[in-house]
Amino acid sequence: MKWAGLALCFTFIVSWGLSIYGYAGVDYGRLNIVLMCGGLRAIQFKPPYEQPTAFQHWWRLESCLLLVPEVMSTGSVEFLLFVPFWIPLLAAAIPTYILWRRDRRKPEGCCQQCGYDLTGNESGVCSECGTEVERP
Repeated sequence: MKWAGLALCFTFIVSWGLSIYGYAGVDYGRLNIVLMCGGLRAIQFKPPYEQPTAFQHWWRLESCLLLVPEVMSTGSVEFLLFVPFWIPLLAAAIPTYILWRRDRRKPEGCCQQCGYDLTGNESGVCSECGTEVERP
């Protein structure tokens, strides 16, 4: 899971970088899905559907600069949803960090349960958490 989370975070970072320098999208009739301005935009146009001449006409500069979520409905746009990449990146990065942190082994000579330094401990039991430990 930690490797999948790392790959997902990397994908979000690359997508964010690509969307800053240009835009790419797909057109499903009235629905357009576009990577642009550091996020993903889904735009649904009101019927009758007319292909816009420039995507920039539909973007609000504030959302591109502030990178905040946006939902709106005006003019020939029936629905516009903007999700900046920092939101799914954060949602993937936090559990990935926890998984990587949890999987770290404690240094030799420390309790593998709590990390307490067992130097000089001859009882075979961690004095911090009570876990039985192997004597070197």
